[in-house]
Amino acid sequence: MGWLTGVRLALLIFFVLFALIGPIELYLMYYGVRPWRFMEGKQFKLVAKVFLLESYNIAGYYVLGVFLSCIYVIKFSR
Repeated sequence: MGWLTGVRLALLIFFVLFALIGPIELYLMYYGVRPWRFMEGKQFKLVAKVFLLESYNIAGYYVLGVFLSCIYVIKFSR
């Protein structure tokens, strides 16, 4: 996506989507809806920690992809 839109717009899209979908995913995790059935009955604090770790991992891979695509465009667009 960074290749098509640029770094700033790609990151803006990521953060907007995360702000919209993040609370829904946290809710589903807390109530143990598939695939998070193992989280059913756990304390909210534990579920929130797992959610934040998962979010950090997703954000890291997304940002890595954005920057790699921008490097690819810069290097091979000459």
